[in-house]
Amino acid sequence: MDAIRAHLATHGKAGLSDLRETRWGHVNPKTWYAWVAAAKSPKVTPQALADARRVLASAIDDPDALGRAVGAVLPAIPSPASIAAMSPGEARRSLNLFARWETLWQDCEMVRAYAVKTTDGGESIRLLKAFCQSISMRGHILRSLMEAFGQLWSIRRMQDFHDAVVDEVAKESPECAARILARLSALSDDCGMTLDARV
Repeated sequence: MDAIRAHLATHGKAGLSDLRETRWGHVNPKTWYAWVAAAKSPKVTPQALADARRVLASAIDDPDALGRAVGAVLPAIPSPASIAAMSPGEARRSLNLFARWETLWQDCEMVRAYAVKTTDGGESIRLLKAFCQSISMRGHILRSLMEAFGQLWSIRRMQDFHDAVVDEVAKESPECAARILARLSALSDDCGMTLDARV
């Protein structure tokens, strides 16, 4: 189990089949994937549970404490305010995927313009291979962009869902809410997704 956890921590899902073939080729694939699922599940430590109980107890005096604790362990992107506060040098060094997609789109448009002949009667294809490549590249860019937007939307919905669940559970059972917070914290730490910002 430790070897699978170490592989997941360093390589993610990539190469899991190779790991199985080299070390555990005799193991049934269903058993293997059950092991992988178990390795992905977080371990709740007594310290994490104690921290969650402390946060929950402090939420009685400060109702926003619970929201801050939940927000700290959910995956998120930096807020627009933190992006706006960056210096020009930091902004240039940052990874702006949407601007990069726009640049790629313009490149695809240039390939299309090169492949098409424009006349008074309209457009005709001059270079079929380049024209087809332009179509393929634009389709790939659109799919990638839609996937990114879908993931951002899913993260926001997940944050809202976790907030709602923990708030309602805390009303009925503070100890259960503390256990949920502890597991979310452990999962976030294992995945390296902890940010203080919200989507």
